[in-house]
Amino acid sequence: MSKKTKLKLTPEQHRERQRQRALEANQAKEMAHSDCEMELRVKGGNYGLYCQEHNKWITWLSPKELEKLSKAGIDL
Repeated sequence: MSKKTKLKLTPEQHRERQRQRALEANQAKEMAHSDCEMELRVKGGNYGLYCQEHNKWITWLSPKELEKLSKAGIDL
């Protein structure tokens, strides 16, 4: 049997790898729900997009995103 060798990553490489994996996971999640109806929901003071069809949270919104929605006239 052969042993798997672990790659030695620098902290910067590790952060970049984690960031890339998170980005890929978010893209896959968005594609899976691209045809679903979303709703803006509040949970514990945080705002996020919720997929009604699959009963799943899709993403949480940052304060900057909330500010943009507010300026666009969307009631929060």
